[in-house]
Parts: sequence; structure tokens; C-alpha cells
Amino acid sequence: MNIINKRFAKGKNSSVGELSIDGMIFCFVIEPLAKMIKPGKYDLFIRKELTQLTKRHQNSSAYKGWFKYHIEINAPGHSGVYFHIGNKWQDSQGCQLLCFKSFMENGEQLGYDSTPAVKQFYSIVYPLLEKGEKITYQIINNYET
Repeated sequence: MNIINKRFAKGKNSSVGELSIDGMIFCFVIEPLAKMIKPGKYDLFIRKELTQLTKRHQNSSAYKGWFKYHIEINAPGHSGVYFHIGNKWQDSQGCQLLCFKSFMENGEQLGYDSTPAVKQFYSIVYPLLEKGEKITYQIINNYET
């Protein structure tokens, strides 16, 4: 499986990209500019470790019933870069915030409908990773100049 985040717009502190799964547009990705992963191709894996964030998500009502562990991006120089719920760059320390809607407000890229986007993403990707399937995550900068 190939997942692509095609970044296409920036805010003052944020970026938004279009995420596609095997060529089909799925959702948007909000990221903080200061902590973005460099463009490139990376493997995804399940981080089966009970970090503080993992424990918090396992006990959160937003994740109840479907979240076990985080899906992480294996990016050199970065650790703990997950896909999780959030609608603004401040909700992330460099993670990928998935949402079904994106818009600009006060000079920042924001998202909406993050919880259902993350839940659906995990329902597609997590079982394949559990079975040992190789899933790549490619990041492309496609900003207009």
C-alpha cells in the first residue's frame, strides 16, 4: 500500500496536504511548519509501546473501542510521529493530524472532522500493518510559488 501526503498550502505556522491511499484521495493532513518531516518516502509501523500519549488515547472517549497503539512514521531524525486526531497545528508536536475538511482562518491552515478521518484511516491501515504488509508514506511538497 502507498500513502501520499501532497502538501499544497502553508499558513503562518501550519501546512496542509492532501492524503491519498493507493491513488484515491482520502483526507487532509495538518502539520506544524516548525516540526515537519522532510519530503521523502518512509515506512509505517505500529509502535506497540505504552507511551503517555498512547495511554491517554486508549482512555479517551474519542478513541474508545478502536484504538490500540499508534501508527508511526519511520522517519530518520524523528520519533513519535503518529497519525492522530487534531484540527489545528497546536494539536501536534510534529504528528500528522488527519481531517476530512480543511480551511484557512486567521492565516492558519485548520481542519475539521478529524476524529472520523483518523478512525477510518486506522480501520484501513492498522489491520494491514498487523498482518505484516509493507506500507509506505511519501511526503511531497507541492506548494505554489
